[in-house]
Amino acid sequence: MNSSTGTVEVRAPDAQSSVEDAEALIAVIHAAAADIMERHDAGEPQHLHAAIAIDENRWRAAADGVTGELLDLDKGVMVPTRDLLAKLLDRIDPVARRQGNSPGIDHARALLEFDMPGTLRAIARSDGIRGVCDWLATRTEQTALRHDSPTNPPGTDVACPNERRSRPTKMVR
Repeated sequence: MNSSTGTVEVRAPDAQSSVEDAEALIAVIHAAAADIMERHDAGEPQHLHAAIAIDENRWRAAADGVTGELLDLDKGVMVPTRDLLAKLLDRIDPVARRQGNSPGIDHARALLEFDMPGTLRAIARSDGIRGVCDWLATRTEQTALRHDSPTNPPGTDVACPNERRSRPTKMVR
């Protein structure tokens, strides 16, 4: 939500380091948009929330990922981010399944178990920014190599067959 224009904005999902992670984000966005439209068309009242609260949640999400807390905009209380996201996924799941986006939603649920910012920070502490770049490049390369194979769950080993790097290949839980 852009608080100055009142529009919903979705940034290009270009920060994901795997096709499956991008698919998960796209499935969530697609299903959430369809869900809100269906609820609007059914006459369900929609709540408008304070722009400052939305902005605060955006900052908290960027800073802490799934391990932090967000303001539950409907209840006005802080809740674990994972819980709030799980609630969203539960709500949009039926819509996503009707759209054929089950794999993306299933992967989004799996991503709730992992702390990507924590993983990247741990790599940065041990190997510096170069290590973070190498890890992300390896993960991106690996997903490209297995694009035609079944989706591996997040946190699985992502080392490429011609791996030259030595650093953690597991995501932090």
